[in-house]
Amino acid sequence: MSLLPWFNSERKIFFSGSLPLLDYTKLIPISNLRTWQKEEPASTEEIERLQQQSLNPLPLDYVEFLQFSNGAYGELPVQPYWCELFSASEVIQCNQDYEVFQQLPGFFAIGSSGGGALILIGTETDTEKVFFIPVLFDGPEDLGVVANTFLEFVLMLGQKSSD
Repeated sequence: MSLLPWFNSERKIFFSGSLPLLDYTKLIPISNLRTWQKEEPASTEEIERLQQQSLNPLPLDYVEFLQFSNGAYGELPVQPYWCELFSASEVIQCNQDYEVFQQLPGFFAIGSSGGGALILIGTETDTEKVFFIPVLFDGPEDLGVVANTFLEFVLMLGQKSSD
């Protein structure tokens, strides 16, 4: 039996199951797919476990991406210039290790720069944006914007900086 999701008007998912997926294979340019590493999709169980362990609902675009690729890595054309998106099973541990839930309420770490910075999404305010912050952060004032939407962020994966 397929379980249907329900989400609020801000596209934050409250329960995952069978979702109407964005077709990332049609959205991501072929040249980008050649320059970043896609992983196998996350299982429904992994996504449900992730949602249950997160403090706030996760943005639907992020959940849909996990169903396309359970993590990824590649270059970015903007700071922090490299990204490793963690798998659904790695994300909670990262948030606990860096005390993201306590130090940055309303944000959720989804990856890193490979060393030195975390990649985050907003889960209360700024839910569309993707951010980066130094691993040794003082607070939200250290946040930098990587992309205005998660889809914009995904479309940047694999692109090199012009610098």
